[in-house]
Amino acid sequence: AMKIVTLTLSPAFDIHCTADELVLDHENIAAVTDRDAGGKGVNISRALHAYGVANTAVIVAGEENGEAFLSSLARAGIEAVAIYTPGRIRENITVHTANGKETRLSFQGSPAPLDLMGRVAAVTDALCPSGSLLTLTGRVPDGLPLDSVKDYVRALQARGVRVVIDSRSFS
Repeated sequence: AMKIVTLTLSPAFDIHCTADELVLDHENIAAVTDRDAGGKGVNISRALHAYGVANTAVIVAGEENGEAFLSSLARAGIEAVAIYTPGRIRENITVHTANGKETRLSFQGSPAPLDLMGRVAAVTDALCPSGSLLTLTGRVPDGLPLDSVKDYVRALQARGVRVVIDSRSFS
């Protein structure tokens, strides 16, 4: 079977809550309904797992809340490898209101260390033999030069790894 690795450079906790209504400039009381480890790559891993397709999720995890993120993935049965960096994994909060509308707050993640892609390559090179497939999805974290990500992708392709990219950062 082909080895599949999903890479999420900027994962997020997706927090969903409900409120009767959302009133600006006021305190709003909301009930949390869901708190999931998310990010495009993580969601791909979740879908593959649901269909019984083996894969490994590689995530860049902020040290402050990375353990909770990995625990969430483990509970979902997703095999994950973390590359720890200073700071925290960002959070997206979606408020669902009684009228069916939703409002989303997306927090910025911690800036990436400059050596990040070298550390990512060390992990994925061990996981991705020639002929394997790696998905690179979602946003490129702040502070990470896009050229270093492009160089990383070219090096994978040169080793015979197929790379699927879905990221606004590349458009």
